[in-house]
Amino acid sequence: PITYYLFMDKQTAVYYENNAKEISSMYESIDSPLEQLFPHFIKKDNTVLDIGCGSARDLSMLSQEGCDVYGLEPSEGLIENARQLHPELVDRIFQGSLPSNFESITGRKFDVILLSAVIMHIPDLELFQAAFTLVNHLQDNGTLIISHCINRNGLNTEHRDSNGRLYILRSSMQIELLFENLGLRKEHTFLQNDNLGRDNILWETLIFTYDGG
Repeated sequence: PITYYLFMDKQTAVYYENNAKEISSMYESIDSPLEQLFPHFIKKDNTVLDIGCGSARDLSMLSQEGCDVYGLEPSEGLIENARQLHPELVDRIFQGSLPSNFESITGRKFDVILLSAVIMHIPDLELFQAAFTLVNHLQDNGTLIISHCINRNGLNTEHRDSNGRLYILRSSMQIELLFENLGLRKEHTFLQNDNLGRDNILWETLIFTYDGG
């Protein structure tokens, strides 16, 4: 049975669960869009949490670099595939999601949190709670890395793509103000073309640091 989590509406959850094997294969077939940024913002021995870790491609890469990695993923199918693809991470990937379904890592804080291609799926009403949860799990001087879609053609009036997935395209300013109001400071912005070569999709990565509070 499919479990629906707060951070992902039902239609989006159904798509990822029903297509978990194909999605995992797709993720594994391309280079990580964040790979070139990792050496600059993630250090060996950092404790890293990847929320919406998908196939665990990035987690595996960071684990090989000496990081202490953990992943949260709402889709049972994606978790199963991730554990098969990367058996060394079998005890490092947990079912959970934003804004507050973090029972598996309660009490733990991280040097780095990755939120790659996830924030677009979070409904407006739950965005603040999701952001608050992220900040609450960051160590002082921790780093938050967010990648989000800033251009995507073909969305309908309800912000859904042809597969029914929710894609709320938020501006850089919206995201910056949200996290700055919670005590983070934006350090860098990077624009990237789509790694799958889709012409109508543009990505942005924002790097924040947390001074503690």
